[in-house]
Amino acid sequence: MKIILDVLLYCANNNLALRGNSEEIGNPAVEHFLNLINLISKSGGVLRQHIESHKKGSVSYFSHHILDEFISLLSKKVREKIINQNKS
Repeated sequence: MKIILDVLLYCANNNLALRGNSEEIGNPAVEHFLNLINLISKSGGVLRQHIESHKKGSVSYFSHHILDEFISLLSKKVREKIINQNKS
């Protein structure tokens, strides 16, 4: 999951689109997020195993619903940090 959050933060820091017209890894219609996930998975490891073993309907942490939740959680943390800095 750390890799997924790192890719999400990378896209956010670089103003890259997260989603395209597809959520299927390997489909040319995906945007930066899934393309980066696919690129990183080519080096092997847990992410590659996760992608290869993923079945439709199972938890993958790649769907737009999950990404929206991650973004919401991260934005709350940023907001809290800004508020706490301004209180000091």
